[in-house]
Amino acid sequence: MGHEAMPRVEPETLDLDGVAVAALELGASARGAVVLLQERAAARGETAERLNLVVERGYCTLAVPHEGVGVALPAARRRLAAAGWGPEQTGVVGIGASAGAALALAGQGEVGGVVLLAPDDLEPTALAAVAVPTLVVLGGRTLGLTAAQVAALDAAGRRASELVRVVVEPEVGHGFVARSGETAGHAAWFDTWQRTVEWFDLLVSPRATPLALAWDRRHDLSTRS
Repeated sequence: MGHEAMPRVEPETLDLDGVAVAALELGASARGAVVLLQERAAARGETAERLNLVVERGYCTLAVPHEGVGVALPAARRRLAAAGWGPEQTGVVGIGASAGAALALAGQGEVGGVVLLAPDDLEPTALAAVAVPTLVVLGGRTLGLTAAQVAALDAAGRRASELVRVVVEPEVGHGFVARSGETAGHAAWFDTWQRTVEWFDLLVSPRATPLALAWDRRHDLSTRS
């Protein structure tokens, strides 16, 4: 609820290899970078709100539409790399139909952390391949998702790797990643995005300070002499 009183910054639109990507970039003051891979029906207002929720915690953030993930995700990562953000300083959120692309990155181990929100068609065995810490958030009342399947995903995550954590929002369905006027929906939405930014706070490495870089240079020179 406190987010409603916060001023919202409107994102700029970037053209990344022909795909319109929403962006809020903080420059040198940022602590890390996050790429949001959106679901099929993400509205512009919802995208802007999500960007603001993540930027409030100090992350440069790009939101890639689902239909452009195959093209724009590599371009977004190149843009972040050119700005000095290494893999360990980057987090990825995959929502709905785009969760598979985020899960693929989790398997490659090329990012600091991954969050999967309301993923479509997530098989328990898919969690066995993750190489970076991965948070999965599911709606307990998702249409077609039985309690047994939720339990299987949770158990598979625990067995597969200590890197996986599965969280179930019990009172909501698949749409909990969008803001809702209903009490249960709003609580799940707030909890989900709070968990998301806290996940990255724990896992995404901040950029080294000038003092740390200077110390590294001195240490490197001393080991060569």
